[in-house]
Amino acid sequence: MSLRVDAHLHVWVQQPDRYPWQPTLGYIPTSHAPVEEFVALMDRYGLDYAVLVQPSPYGWDNSYLVDSLKKYPDRLVGVCLVDPLSPEAPERLRYWVTVHGVRGLRLNPIGDPEGRWLNAPTQDPLWATAAELGIPICIQLLPHQAPMVADMARRHPRVAVIIDHFGRPRLDDGPDYPHYQAVLALAEYPNVFLKFSGLHHLSREGYPYRDTYPLVERAFRAFGARRMLWGSDYPGILRAEYPGLAGRQGITYEQALRLLPDHIPFLTADDLDWIMGETAAHLWGLGGRPRWRG
Repeated sequence: MSLRVDAHLHVWVQQPDRYPWQPTLGYIPTSHAPVEEFVALMDRYGLDYAVLVQPSPYGWDNSYLVDSLKKYPDRLVGVCLVDPLSPEAPERLRYWVTVHGVRGLRLNPIGDPEGRWLNAPTQDPLWATAAELGIPICIQLLPHQAPMVADMARRHPRVAVIIDHFGRPRLDDGPDYPHYQAVLALAEYPNVFLKFSGLHHLSREGYPYRDTYPLVERAFRAFGARRMLWGSDYPGILRAEYPGLAGRQGITYEQALRLLPDHIPFLTADDLDWIMGETAAHLWGLGGRPRWRG
């Protein structure tokens, strides 16, 4: 029986004395999204596992993330943030992984659109540490930054690279989407995966985001189901709180779960099994699945 895994969500609490806000992308949430509420959703809808991605408002302090992992060690996987520009980044990553059980790293070059650090030689020690620890690197980027990721994927073939939110494309130059070709070209590298997430950021319509389907299908044809993994982006789907989503209507978690099986027309049952859980299960070795090794 196939597993169901939400491979991208965030949790936080409004307890700044214990878990202070240290935003790296300028955003601080006003809502409350404790891990207990999300695990209750997992139980309600039959999810086997979920991947908690450190939210940028907490910055490099992954304390709430690891406290959540300790509370539900058999259900949750954690992806941390470290400052990639710090010379101490490799050791900070090692600390969060070996001491606290984190199982992934996230980079956010989206916050530095003109930056050229992503494939600088100074980044190689961080990536080599990820390879040594056997953890993937999730990257939230803009499409023009994809060639830098291609360079790093080539230099570090033992690191699974997961591109968040389809690579944050636009719809304004369709139907050929020339700006998106660099993201599609990442499919050349067998260690690069794509998150089937973030359509609420991309769409100019409401749920079920039909205006995104032509671009999404191009991505699917390039990567295939076994290199794509679904993530809800909870709790951002519930309310239009994230920057750039003002005025949009949120959706329920059940709607997020039903988006692919009920609305995406080109996915087969086997495709859905992989995207909705099996790809993530193999990347992290969940449920007895053999863990991906480059």
